[in-house]
Amino acid sequence: MKVLVLDDDPLVRSFLQGFLVRYGHEVVSYPSPVACPIFTYPVCPCGMDGRCPDAVLTDVRMPGADGLTFTEELRRKGCRCQHVALMSGTWTDADLARSKRLGLTVFAKPFHADKLLVWLSRVEKTAASTAIHA
Repeated sequence: MKVLVLDDDPLVRSFLQGFLVRYGHEVVSYPSPVACPIFTYPVCPCGMDGRCPDAVLTDVRMPGADGLTFTEELRRKGCRCQHVALMSGTWTDADLARSKRLGLTVFAKPFHADKLLVWLSRVEKTAASTAIHA
């Protein structure tokens, strides 16, 4: 499964990348949304290699743009990835309301890696089910 990770903290980004690769996932990571081609291109560039990420794991607060704005841009640009989880050490009521409106999963930092694996397992089952019915 292809997972996109966005986090401005290099230690968090490195840990998540190593952890996810160890569990068999292909990982692409960036330090902020503005460094990611999906954010900077006028339309979703995933069609270039034929594959959007299966899941996005993004921090909420990062330089240049936040994870919620990034998610809204994914949807606006037609990215087929529907599985997005947000991570943050501090949540505002507005962040939580916006996350709920967008149908996102939220993780409070620090979170147990097992919770991330459970979420990814659900994403994989959904992706497999969608592929079978497509």
